Amino acid sequence: MQEYMFAGTYTATKSRGIYGFAVKDGLVYEPELLAERVSPTYLCVNRDQTVLYAVDEPEEGAGTLGSYQIIKDENGLVTGLSLLNNAVAPSSGICHVVLSPDERFLLCTAYFDAKVSVWRIEQDGSIGELTDRIQRVGSGPNPVRQPCAHAHSVTFAPDGSFLYVCDLGTDDLAAYRLTEEGRLVHLPEYSVHVPGGYGPRHMTFSPDGQWCYVAAEIVDHLLVYRYQNGKMDLEQDLLATKVQDPAYTSAAVRVTKDGQFVYISNRGEETVTAYEVQPDGELIELQNLPSMGRTPREFTLSLDETMAFTGNQDEDTVGVYSRDAKTGLLTPCGCIDTIGQPVCLLPIRID
Repeated sequence: MQEYMFAGTYTATKSRGIYGFAVKDGLVYEPELLAERVSPTYLCVNRDQTVLYAVDEPEEGAGTLGSYQIIKDENGLVTGLSLLNNAVAPSSGICHVVLSPDERFLLCTAYFDAKVSVWRIEQDGSIGELTDRIQRVGSGPNPVRQPCAHAHSVTFAPDGSFLYVCDLGTDDLAAYRLTEEGRLVHLPEYSVHVPGGYGPRHMTFSPDGQWCYVAAEIVDHLLVYRYQNGKMDLEQDLLATKVQDPAYTSAAVRVTKDGQFVYISNRGEETVTAYEVQPDGELIELQNLPSMGRTPREFTLSLDETMAFTGNQDEDTVGVYSRDAKTGLLTPCGCIDTIGQPVCLLPIRID
């Protein structure tokens, strides 16, 4: 199986935008610059894998969104990105982007001013009009990290009926319904308040929709919720690092397609922790191993799940691992050191 991995970056050092590299039979090929942008820190792609979306998180000023046609040759190999259009966001930088399940809308979160915006997607995949913008408000018990709301990511519920906003500043998994017109309706009856001071950053659902895994950034904990009919009940609260340290912050949480293994990246400790899911849903830690670089803001699996990757923001490295599908264990294989400040890794299939 051959795949292609897009890499979103910060461009404060040597990076110049969006990069990409081929992955085939356990081999990683030389990365190439595909599009110049200012700090395209998060990416998503449509189901047909024909259009890539990027959001920018510049140090100053409003963030922007960009749509790109993915250019492939006659063999299906990615040869470049062609800009469809850009849109200026009504917020200061954007840290996360996701398509709605029907791919009619693009949703973005802005960390610093806690805005969530919704954009219509046009027939050609370009970004259309802004259909809604909400302002998250509130604070949390940590005066340094939670003086105000901080919308960090958007995750749709398994059936797509509504979505959750991870608000690091208010300790909320805030539930909303996306209307046919692209408007967000708050659903407090489905919203969840995580333990105070935890700071939820990123979440994902198990493939069968029965479990939700939440990376609590501030305390570097992994929260496990049982999910049923839109309701979530906290089942486990796990420290993802070897010791509790205020300098350790979690980043990305992923679950395998078979639902048997969960992984979380830990900044500060500079590790990845792997868990095995037991028949009753309980997580048992398998290993805690180096992320092969400082500040592993990203952890992702290849589509065939035989490999894994970390995006080490402050080391300018992408850590590469082989993965045993039966045991879930990761084995470090080396690093890519030609991409500056990698913070998002997004695989697509190209064969």
